Amino acid sequence: YNGKYFDEIKISGIELDKGREKFKIDEFGFENLDFKKQNSIKEIIKSNSIDEIEKNNLSLILSMTFDKFYFKDLVFDEFDDKTIIEYFEISDWSELSFENLLVNKIITQTKTGRGSSDKILVEDISFDINSILKLLNTDYNKDFLDGDYSQIANSFKSLGNFQIENLKFVEGNKQMFSLDLAQLEDLNFDYFGNSGDIKVPTSFNFKIEGSDFNSSELDKTFGNMFSKVGYNSIKFDFGTEWEWNTNKNNILLNLDLGITDAASINLSSNFTDFNTDILTLKGAPLITYLLTNPKLKDFSLSLKDNSLKDKLITAAAQEANMTTDQYRDFLTQSLDIYAATLGVDQKIAKDMKKAAVNFIKSSNKISISIKPRKPTSITELMPDITSQNYENIIKKLNLSIRN
Repeated sequence: YNGKYFDEIKISGIELDKGREKFKIDEFGFENLDFKKQNSIKEIIKSNSIDEIEKNNLSLILSMTFDKFYFKDLVFDEFDDKTIIEYFEISDWSELSFENLLVNKIITQTKTGRGSSDKILVEDISFDINSILKLLNTDYNKDFLDGDYSQIANSFKSLGNFQIENLKFVEGNKQMFSLDLAQLEDLNFDYFGNSGDIKVPTSFNFKIEGSDFNSSELDKTFGNMFSKVGYNSIKFDFGTEWEWNTNKNNILLNLDLGITDAASINLSSNFTDFNTDILTLKGAPLITYLLTNPKLKDFSLSLKDNSLKDKLITAAAQEANMTTDQYRDFLTQSLDIYAATLGVDQKIAKDMKKAAVNFIKSSNKISISIKPRKPTSITELMPDITSQNYENIIKKLNLSIRN
């Protein structure tokens, strides 16, 4: 063997019919299929519990490379279950890693329901092939050959992008769930601990846009509540971002939760001096570490309104037989009365009341911000917490509330 097996192979017009089992595919093909490292990988697999046939099969799988594998218009009908895929492609595959996987228009049909997606895209998946080869020379290899791939998954290193577009699940004539987009980006893992056996994610970015759980069917009261304030459909958004810079011992965590086109809540936080020692600590040492080592650099929590506030005020005003302006005045006056009753005179409480009044009247955002002049740990705040010196806590944290 001195070169690749072939430049291109294409097979068209396949149909198999076994009564209630039918398979049809319009076309599929490979480009530049090769197994250059098959012999060298086979030599590495030394386990006595793997026979020659198994070694051949494993070395073929682990050494496989190709530029492209694709198929068009696949239909698989088994009894009452049907799967239809308009187009499937994997490109730039090399030793379990690949640059691109694309599925256009997939439909699955069963007796009870139907699932579909317009597009599934996976980009830049990477596995540690050396870790897999090392694993196959341990006692785990028999589990692998019996179909247990859990430790193979542990060799996964990174993912550039995974996304699903326009996903839907229907039961009978009712749509039970749908979403516009689900996406996972920049997922990376690293190994820590004295033996390098602790695997943790060091970064990822995940978001869901326009998810609809058919709230009117799942909870009539919930659905009627939103319908009453003027929303014909309710969709939810969610996002989270995680980044652990283990060189600078810095952690960034962001969360975003909202109702599509209505309102959203955003949380952003940044911690310093958060090193990998935490991965090996337990019990009292872990508690001591969390109280003294990680320091808060900044934190913010904000509520942003797109339409929910005005719709709620309008609905509440109608219930109270008021105009919307009258009801806004009623709410702000109620805040003044409540503050006077409690005898509120601290600056932070006054800022909170001012921000709430602005939010009710005109602003579409209200936020809480913490930005200490220097990163602060729980231990540094403890004397003020035990003495209930809230004014000093607010000063140390540089806490503010504004629109």
